[in-house]
Amino acid sequence: MKNEANVAFYNASPKYEILMAVLIGLGICLTRLATAVSQIALAMATMLAVYLWWKNGKRLNLNEAARQYIKVVCIWFIASFVSIIDVDNKTVVFNYFLGDWIWRFMVFVLVVAFIHRREYLLKILAVFFCIFSIDCLTACYQFFVLHWQRGRGFHGDYLDLTAIICMVLAMSAIILLDSHFEKNIKRFAFLGLFSSIAGLFGCFGRGAFLVSALVAPFYLYYYLRNSKKMAAIILIILCLLGGSVLSSPKYVERLSTTLNTTTNRSNVDRIWAWKASWDMFKDYPVNGVGLNNWGWYYRNAGYKYDEEKQNLPHAHSNYMQPLAETGIIGFFGLLYFYGFSLIISFRRWIKQHSPSDLIFFTAFLSVMVLFGFFQPTYRLSSVLRVLWFILALTIQLREGISIGEKYEK
Repeated sequence: MKNEANVAFYNASPKYEILMAVLIGLGICLTRLATAVSQIALAMATMLAVYLWWKNGKRLNLNEAARQYIKVVCIWFIASFVSIIDVDNKTVVFNYFLGDWIWRFMVFVLVVAFIHRREYLLKILAVFFCIFSIDCLTACYQFFVLHWQRGRGFHGDYLDLTAIICMVLAMSAIILLDSHFEKNIKRFAFLGLFSSIAGLFGCFGRGAFLVSALVAPFYLYYYLRNSKKMAAIILIILCLLGGSVLSSPKYVERLSTTLNTTTNRSNVDRIWAWKASWDMFKDYPVNGVGLNNWGWYYRNAGYKYDEEKQNLPHAHSNYMQPLAETGIIGFFGLLYFYGFSLIISFRRWIKQHSPSDLIFFTAFLSVMVLFGFFQPTYRLSSVLRVLWFILALTIQLREGISIGEKYEK
C-alpha cells in the first residue's frame, strides 16, 4: 500500500521532488564526465533531503522493500566498520568509511526516500543513457582512432567504464525485451544497448566480455523462449559480434589471456596479491587490518611477495580485500549482503516476473559478484554510485508496475 502521508506531502510541494530529481540526475549522470559538478549536485540534494526530512516531521517515506534493503546494507556496513577497533589510524579509517561508504550510499537513500514518481525516475534514466552513450563512444574513438591501448571514456580508469557497461548492457536489454516499459524509454534503452556493445570493444577489457556473457543467459532465455523470431534475430546479432571478435587477432589474443595464470603479468600479480590478502587475514582473522589499510600493510608490513612486480595498490578482488581489511566479522556481513541481494531479487523475479527484480539481480550479479572477482568494485566511486542508483531505481519502479499486468502506457 502506498504511503498516503508521502503522497500528500509531495502533492503539497511537487517542486521539491522535481528539484530533487534534477539534482540526483546531475549527480548520477555526471559522475564520470564532471566529478566536481556531480559531487556538488549530490551535496545539494543531501541538504535538500535534510530540509524535507525536517519539514515532513523527521520522517523518511520509504516503501517496505527500500526499508528492508537499507537495513541489510547497514548490517554489512556495521560489520565492516568493526575493523576500526584494533587499528591505530582510527581517524583515517573513520573518514574513509564516512566519505566513501556512507556518502556513496546516499544516492540510494535519496532516490528511495524522495523520488516516487515513475515519470521522474525514467527521465533520469533516459538522460543517464545519453551521457553513458557518449562515454562509451568516446572510449571507441580513443581506441580505434587515437589508437590508445584501451579506451577510457571520460574518466581515467577504463575498469570503471567496463564495470558500468556490464550493468547497463543487461538493464538496456531487459527494458527493450519487457512489455512493462513505455516506448519512449525503450528508445533510450536501445541507445544504451548499442553503446554498451560498442564500449565493450572500445575498452578492450577481458572481464567485461566474460561477465556480460555469463549474465546474458538469465534474461535472454526468459524473454526469447516463446519467440522464435526474436530468438533468431538475437542469435544472428550474437554470431556477428562473435565473428567480429574472432576475426580480430588483437581481440583473440587479449581474450585468450583471461585464464592465463602463468605468463600473463596482470593475472599472475593478482594471484600474488590474493595470497598476500590471505596472509593478512591469517594474522588478523577477527577484525582485519582495517578499512582502506590494505595498501599500507601490503607495502610496509612485509606482505608483498617479491614475485608481484606491479606494486598493486589494492587486492583486485571484492572478496580478498574485504577479508583482509575487515576480518571474519566484516566478511560475514559482506556474504549476508550478497546473499540477500541475489536470493531475494531472484526469488521474487521467478515468482512474480517483475522486470525490476531482474534488473536488480543482473546489475548486482554483474558488478559486485562476477566483476568483483578480479576488481574491487565496492571501492570504485562512479561504479558504486551507478549501482546504488540502479538498485534504488528498480525498487521504486517496482512499486509502479502491477505484477502480472502490462503497464498502462
